[in-house]
Amino acid sequence: MNEIDIDVDFTDISGADLKSCHKSAGMSSLPGISKISWDGRLYEMNIFYTGNIRHSFEQYSRGGRFTAKEHCHGDLYHLVLFTGGENMFSLDGILRHGRKGVIALVPPGIPHFFVPCRPGRLSYSEVAFFFGSGEEALNLTFPELLSSYSGIPDLDFGLTLEVDDDLSVFLSGRIRDISEQIHKGDRLSVFSAHESLMDMLSSLTHHVCKLEQANFPESM
Repeated sequence: MNEIDIDVDFTDISGADLKSCHKSAGMSSLPGISKISWDGRLYEMNIFYTGNIRHSFEQYSRGGRFTAKEHCHGDLYHLVLFTGGENMFSLDGILRHGRKGVIALVPPGIPHFFVPCRPGRLSYSEVAFFFGSGEEALNLTFPELLSSYSGIPDLDFGLTLEVDDDLSVFLSGRIRDISEQIHKGDRLSVFSAHESLMDMLSSLTHHVCKLEQANFPESM
């Protein structure tokens, strides 16, 4: 296979501070949804973006040469569930295999692109969110985030996970619910969108714990 040159652009496309995220999310003032305590401070969960995306190699190539560049988000967490196609994407400067059932867990500051870098297509559903306290953002790894969220210490997993069909369908449905609720825009729908995201975080925590139990049964 031809080698792919990965160009990394560390521009923070979420904004220099949380003000733009709060304005775009439109949910930051709603109390009592989900908060995480870290170093004695409470950070409130806010949904920034959700969508269903389909990319082709041809959209990001010229004369057969791949042209997309990695980018990163300064304050955003990104959950990307691949739903169709099979191709390579980049996460933290490493080409990884994207196919149905693979989920990318991207914390703030990790460079990535999810477009297919070889001929073919790739489809995914995604949700981006952040935890803010005033103008300060919570920047943790995903294991730290799920440990803090669940109260289960020392969770350990990488930037991608593979999930079975049942969990893939569940996660895809929650992302669809988030998108539908966000577009309704009333107080109950905002709560329901946050509830769906919490369902996703909870199900991923269960999945990671089951993987740990299967691999290291004596530690559970």
